[in-house]
Parts: sequence; structure tokens; C-alpha cells
Amino acid sequence: MCVQDAFAKCPPLCLTLKVFLQHRELNDVYSGGIGSYALLTMIMAVLKVRLCCILGFHLDRPGNLTVGVTL
Repeated sequence: MCVQDAFAKCPPLCLTLKVFLQHRELNDVYSGGIGSYALLTMIMAVLKVRLCCILGFHLDRPGNLTVGVTL
């Protein structure tokens, strides 16, 4: 799995989660829900951590925790 493959899954996953949140009335920021930008940021962070795990980077080891991995 490469980076392009991982982030190509963002739009369908984001839309699916937006519908999920809408059914539970959690899609409006002003009423305590999650906005599109926050949702997309969280999805990208999860995919990035997952990709690091697949590629063999371990974020819990001090030697692997660099600024490039963290960002």
C-alpha cells in the first residue's frame, strides 16, 4: 500500500462518515458535532498512522519518532 492508495480512500470514507454523523445529528459544528475539515483531518491522521504501521515504522519507539513521522 502506498501513500496515494491510502489517501485515495479519504473521499469515500469521509462521505460515509458524514452520512453516519448526519443520521445521529452530529454533523453541525454549532450544535456540538464534527465539521468536514475536522473529520477529514482525523481520517487523514488515522490513515497516516495505519500506513506507518504497515510500512514498519513504530511510533512508540523513540528512534522512530521524528518530526517527519509526527507531521
